[in-house]
Amino acid sequence: LSCVIAVSVIYRQGCSVPSRTPPSIADLIRDNILEYLNDRGASNVPNLYETTIKAVEYPLIDAVLEFCDHNQSQAARILGISRTTLAKKINEYGLIDPFLLED
Repeated sequence: LSCVIAVSVIYRQGCSVPSRTPPSIADLIRDNILEYLNDRGASNVPNLYETTIKAVEYPLIDAVLEFCDHNQSQAARILGISRTTLAKKINEYGLIDPFLLED
């Protein structure tokens, strides 16, 4: 509440409230990869490309499926891949529609 009041006072006084643009997905991934490399050192990170692609692909597909209530056609459109490719990835990662598990 005190924050809302402070912003209201600033607004009434004609001052601008600094807006914070959220970081892009690319920026978040880049920052995390740099942190990963710094923590492990270059010699302890074999096959970073494949490891990163796999680490990002699973949660990406999972999140989009959840967002689309597991509508695979809609999810494939959002992801920019064919429905066949999405079905293969769903099978590969074992992503099952939770509604199919209900009795």
